[in-house]
Order: sequence, then structure tokens, then C-alpha cells
Amino acid sequence: EDGAADGAYQDYLAGPIHPDPDDSPLEMDKDLSGTADFTASDFAGAVNNYKNETSAPASNDFNEHPQVASPTSVDPEVSPTYTPAGPGTIEAVPYKSPHPYDYYERPVYENYVFENVRIPKGTNAVFRNCTFRGVTFVETTTDNDDPDFNYAGMKHPDGSRKYQDITATVDGQEVSNTKHVSNNIRFDDCKFEGVVASDAPQAYTHVRNKIQFTGKTNFDLNSDNLTEQQKQEFRKSTIMAPQYSVDMGSFTDPDSLSERVDLEGTIVTGVFDVRGTATIDGSILSTYEPIPGEGPLARGGNPASFNTTLGYFESSAGDGEAELPDGGRGKILIRYDPSRAMPDGISGPIEVRPMMSTYYEGG
Repeated sequence: EDGAADGAYQDYLAGPIHPDPDDSPLEMDKDLSGTADFTASDFAGAVNNYKNETSAPASNDFNEHPQVASPTSVDPEVSPTYTPAGPGTIEAVPYKSPHPYDYYERPVYENYVFENVRIPKGTNAVFRNCTFRGVTFVETTTDNDDPDFNYAGMKHPDGSRKYQDITATVDGQEVSNTKHVSNNIRFDDCKFEGVVASDAPQAYTHVRNKIQFTGKTNFDLNSDNLTEQQKQEFRKSTIMAPQYSVDMGSFTDPDSLSERVDLEGTIVTGVFDVRGTATIDGSILSTYEPIPGEGPLARGGNPASFNTTLGYFESSAGDGEAELPDGGRGKILIRYDPSRAMPDGISGPIEVRPMMSTYYEGG
């Protein structure tokens, strides 16, 4: 009651709590000794499983991928289009945020169909009205723990460099612009018949390694293009992006029917922000723990600005990217299913409980 709710917390929580027998429905001042502590390395096996299912371009240039060079369109009457990055494609990050922290000149891919595709680091693209089947894998460098990784290459809205003398050390090399060794992707009005996954960076660098879903995002795990085995596997997780910043929903129009998302399974991110209208059938696992003086907070800042955000909070309450919009608060549903299987390859604690009524020995 003295925390973020600034009053009775019951005003902000709705729905029943069903504890196990002999368990309390609510306990205050709990420590973290009984909570699983996941780090990015715990998801390395799952990440590699997904990565191995994808195909990469011949070089680090995404345009050399066969699915870009010889494209398939989402609609026979509409041709896929590519717009190279330039002054006309510059946009704020996060997109439409009232408090952007960087600007990107993005290439734009529109009306493409991709299947089990790998997006190389440094692509930093917008994908608009595209369909992704199978695994969509976003590559990035994993050696990103330099405190200046976020800042090297930052720009002003006019495209000029924000910090002239800042560089970062990546894989033993001094890098003046880390946009080329990371991946900041925006999916706009896209359909996913499968899962979005990424490499697992050592550090959480939200400016450089971000995936933002805008417009109407559709995850269709019942598509006829998927085998039954794929449907079963993809339901375990629709997003596997440890240490990535993942944004979903509208900053400005919380009740828009054209900006909504439905997710299934275990959602793994560094920090996950969901705004507007969304339904999540599963669980949310965040790998980033904000520690003052480390990572994004090496140059100062508020740890409360790096927590998973469900809904809208003004910047004074800790959300450094958003403000309370006019016209409503949206609606976010999270339905937890303890029987749902987690993705293969996650290293974590396992609890085994004997069910005494299922077996006995007797004469």
C-alpha cells in the first residue's frame, strides 16, 4: 500500500486466486529464496534450437537472402517492395514514443513472405505487412557489456551524431557505431505463423537490441501452413528473446482494434512492455535485473524505468518511454496455465512432487 499503487493494491488487481491446499492465497514481504533466478545463459540451448531451424543470407547483407532476392508476396496482386535506408526513412526509437532516445535510418521491407528466416545483425529494418512462417530469428552480437554500447552512434532527430567521442569495445575492437553489430527491428502489421527468437546478448542494451511490434500483430499457431509437430512446438513460446527489449501495442491509441496482439506460451525477454489491447495465454519471463551503476544504469538513471510494464504509466511513475494516453487504458489479459510445457533447452530448477495416491505396494 506504500508502493506503486499508492493506496489499496486491491483496486488494481482483479480475478480469483486459487492456491494449492495448505498454501496461502497471498503473502506479504516475501523474499526471493523460492523464486527461480533465470539469466540469459539459461536460454542458450533454446535459442540455438530455434536458430538451427533458420537459413541465413550469404553475407551480413539481408538483401542477399534468397527469400529477399526472389521474393514471395503476401498477395498475388501486390508486389513486395524494398526501400533502402536513407533520410526519408528515419524514425524514432521507440516508434511513436513521447520520449524517444535514438533515431534510425531504416530499410523497409513490405509485403514479403518469409519462412524460417534469419535476420543478420545490423539490419535494423522495418517489416510492414509481412508474413513470417516457422522461426523468425533476429541475430545480434552477444559481446555487448561495454557501458557505452547503447550510446555509441546515437543520433539527433536531424540525423546528426549525439555523442561525438563515445565508442564501445565489441569483441576486442573499438566500435564508433554499435548499430552495425546489434539489431533494432520493428514489425508493423505483420503476421507470424510461428515464433520470434533472437541471440542472447550478455547485457541488456534496450537502445540497440529492441523488437517492437506495432499495428495489428497476429500470431496464428493454427495455420494450415504448419505441421502438427510445429504447432505443438510453437505453442510453448511465441517470443524467445532473452536480454532483448520487446515493445507491443500503441503508445497513443489504447483502444484501437487495429493495434492488438495475442500471444501464447512462455514469453522470454529482457524487459517486456505491453500497452493497449493484448491477450497472453502463458507466462512472462524477464532476464534483466536493473542494478544501479551497471549496464543501462552505468551513467545513472532510475531502476524503476527498466521493469516489465503491463499497461500505461506516466514517466514520473517509472515508465521512461510513455505517458498516460487520452481515451482509455486499453485491456490486457494474462491467463497463466501451469500445465503448459516450457520450450526445450531452458536450464532451470525442476521440482518433483510425489502423488501418493497414484501408486502403492501391498500384499
